[in-house]
Amino acid sequence: MLAFLTFRGTGNQAVLAYMLVTVVSWSSIPLLIQLSGGAETPFLFNAGMRLGYVIVCSLFLVAFFRQVFLCRAVWQAILPHLSSWLILFALISTFERAFFAWAVQFVDVSVAVILYDVSPIFMVLLLSRLYRVDGRFGVITPSFILLVLLAFAGFTLVSASETGSVVNLQYGGAGIFLTGLLLLLLGVACNVMTVFGFRWGTELSRDKTLLAAAPGTGQSTGPSLEMGCIVLAFLLSSSVSVGVSAVIGRASQESFDLLVLGPAVLGGLVVGLGSLSWRKANLVTTNLGVNALTYAIPIFSLGWLALFSQVRLARLDYLLIGAAAIITANLLINFEAEVRPGCKALLLALGGCGAAVFGVFPFG
Repeated sequence: MLAFLTFRGTGNQAVLAYMLVTVVSWSSIPLLIQLSGGAETPFLFNAGMRLGYVIVCSLFLVAFFRQVFLCRAVWQAILPHLSSWLILFALISTFERAFFAWAVQFVDVSVAVILYDVSPIFMVLLLSRLYRVDGRFGVITPSFILLVLLAFAGFTLVSASETGSVVNLQYGGAGIFLTGLLLLLLGVACNVMTVFGFRWGTELSRDKTLLAAAPGTGQSTGPSLEMGCIVLAFLLSSSVSVGVSAVIGRASQESFDLLVLGPAVLGGLVVGLGSLSWRKANLVTTNLGVNALTYAIPIFSLGWLALFSQVRLARLDYLLIGAAAIITANLLINFEAEVRPGCKALLLALGGCGAAVFGVFPFG
């Protein structure tokens, strides 16, 4: 089965495993916010999660790159890179969870899950753009965009299966919903900026001064130096974010609550592992289509919410149709080279039309 799901252009099955870890771990965030009350203290919640990320990144670097990043000469090579605009945008990206948790005050968490998970589309496009000069990733074709949109239509239907409507204004008023929507869009923008830290790590790993100073960089075993530098960007930005988020939280009169902070830190350990897996998957693949798997996140998120919060599905048909659209899109992306153009166009047209037709009803 795993051999059947090997991604085209990767040459190994590990990418699938990395992305599955990412999907399962990231899908736990909405449940974590609900159970901990993170929506009431979004920046404290973000500080806790980022602290968990710091712990995960530190353990990773100590385990695999202890000699490299304990070298004084290496840090002398790193310091000039800290003024890069890439690391600045990476720092801004660290407030993604805060905006998501804040938005849950104004919109139903199921709606937040739907809207927030449009970010992979833009992350893929930005990754392709930032690495275009390297020729690392394949060209994004129109069919790829259509398949991603098909997957998006699928997860919209799946998410709508909870309430029978995509836009559930149970909190009352279009103004409140629009406030939540704005916060979600800010969260999406921050999430997309994550790829700037990815690029910063790549450029750092190519620094000749660092390569000359770093001990053991020629070894072929273990994670690559590029992965180490990408994780370092994640560590540095998250470390700063812990303090900044805590200060913003206190300034906005968020109460210090261990019932929020504790679960947020523990959740950060789990989600941080998924974030490392996402970085590893995109580092070793040449096919950005692997990111289409993240459209399974809303399915898992709603599953966790249903398991712990007794969420009931209003429309089982939306669930089944949406899941079929997601599976179809992922399979066509994964086997783009093996599917004849005519068959692919037919399947895409059928899937797109079906998702569009049935997708009209949740808004009624």
